[in-house]
Amino acid sequence: MADKVSVDAAGTRVCGAALTCLSSDHTAAAFAVTGEADAFYTISLPSEIKIVNQNGTAMRVADFTGSKAKGQLLKGEDSFSVGGTLEVAARQEAGRYKGSFTVAVEYQ
Repeated sequence: MADKVSVDAAGTRVCGAALTCLSSDHTAAAFAVTGEADAFYTISLPSEIKIVNQNGTAMRVADFTGSKAKGQLLKGEDSFSVGGTLEVAARQEAGRYKGSFTVAVEYQ
């Protein structure tokens, strides 16, 4: 691995010293939770995922962090955000990388 790029749950990006981050179009993932008013819930995040480009070349995303670990549905709704860390290999193939991850919300 050459270095890492992290985006925290607030949307702040930190680009590793061995990398050059050119754009400023980064955001944390945003989620809305709806349900029974005043219900409490917990959030579970993945440990890691792989994202791939059009040629099948992969990068690892790990160290997911949420803006909160649990919440309450005041008036039946709430929201939270999720950030993570992208591991970029030396001579990583350029391209558009895509992937998805699952966030589980469980009523308490």
